[in-house]
Parts: sequence; C-alpha cells; structure tokens
Amino acid sequence: MKRYRIGIVLAMMGLTVTVQAQKDVEVFWGKDNPFSRSERISMEGKRGDYLMGTKFSKGTTSLVKYSYNDLQRKNEYPFMGHKKDLGRIIDTKDYAYKELLFLKNKLYVMVSKYDRKADNYSLFAQEFDNDGRLTGNLRTISQITAESRRNIGSFEVYASQDSTKILLVNNPPFSKYAGEKFGFKILDEDLKEERSLEISLPYKDKNFSVSGYTLARDGRIYAGPHRLGTQGSQSQEEDGRGRLLL
Repeated sequence: MKRYRIGIVLAMMGLTVTVQAQKDVEVFWGKDNPFSRSERISMEGKRGDYLMGTKFSKGTTSLVKYSYNDLQRKNEYPFMGHKKDLGRIIDTKDYAYKELLFLKNKLYVMVSKYDRKADNYSLFAQEFDNDGRLTGNLRTISQITAESRRNIGSFEVYASQDSTKILLVNNPPFSKYAGEKFGFKILDEDLKEERSLEISLPYKDKNFSVSGYTLARDGRIYAGPHRLGTQGSQSQEEDGRGRLLL
C-alpha cells in the first residue's frame, strides 16, 4: 500500500503528515520556526530537497527555503524590495509582486508594472537559479493597453496540470456596453509562446467573471464562468462549467 508524505510548515512550528489509505494519519511535530510579527510567510511548493515559501516583511519579499526532512528554515534570499538598500533585486518602486510560479524544471517570479507614459500594463517574469537566487533579467510576458491606472485590466498565471507549461490569462480594461474579453497564451518552461487566442463573450454591461482556470495535459483550458443576474441577489446567480480549446 502506498504511503504519502506531506511536509507542511506552519507559523512557529514544523508539521509532517503521513497519510495511508485516506484514513490513518500520523502527525509528527518538528521544532519551532520562530518569526517576527512583521513577517508573513506563504508556502509555495517543493523544489529538490527543499520546501519553498515567500516571506513578506517590511517592504521586502524573500524566497525562503526549508529542509524537507526536518522542516527547518535553511536560507532566505530577498528578491523584491528597495533596490538601493538590497542590491540586485526587483525594485518595488517600479514593480508589483504577482506570484511565484513552480514548473517541473523552472521557478519564476511574476511581477507587473503600469507605465503611465506609455499607457500600458505589463507582466514580467524572472527566473530563480537552483539555490533560490534571481538569475538573468526581467522578461516581458504580456502587455495590455490601459489609459488609466484605475482601469488597467488584469493578468492571471497558472501552471499546467503536469507543470510543464504556463497558462496566461489577460482581461483588458472594462469597457461599458462591450462584450467581456479574455486573452489566452500558452508558454513553455522557457517562456516561449506556443499558442494564443482571444475571445469575446456576449455579456454586455453585466457582472460576469471566470475563475478556476485549468490547463489540462491535453491542452484544453477549463474554467468556471459565473454571471450575476440583474437583481444582484444570491438567487439570481448562474454558474456553469465551460471548456475552452486552444
């Protein structure tokens, strides 16, 4: 019978869980991982013999590494903050943190920037090396024309089910009485574009959203559309499950 080992790091503690047959659970408490009140830590994924997380503290964002065996913090490397103070990092004066993206062989940080002079909103990616330090330079992944900071649109980024590709979803700025628009790109692990598609949906000036995107192994994109009726009440909500093909 297979046994699955799950490593979880919680605030002030290390926790190892062994799950067998979905019934028998053994919990092993590790040593505390102290942190200050100014820190906020989010666990992101596993890379090699380490669990990786992001730490947010006093305007600085760092990549934190925990040993998978004893769940103790080993290293941390700042990658966003005030550049003049920390050197070779992404400057929060110009860029906003989006997320870390774990792929099978690559690890990226995704950041965004609104350029008021050029009237565009851009998404960038930069790679981490095997130690957890930034390497290379920021690379532009996508761009949206946006004339106002109040209405810039949005980017969403997802790893595929097999962690070998990237699904990028961009939603242009809202335009009253216009159909809802979505743009899709599929990138490989080296950020090279493989396919793209743009669609418009027939929902004009209505509260419509799509969430729960999944890029399946066969290349299909699954998403859960949601439209709120004109009454604005819970009873007017209409949910569905859509499938988009690239």
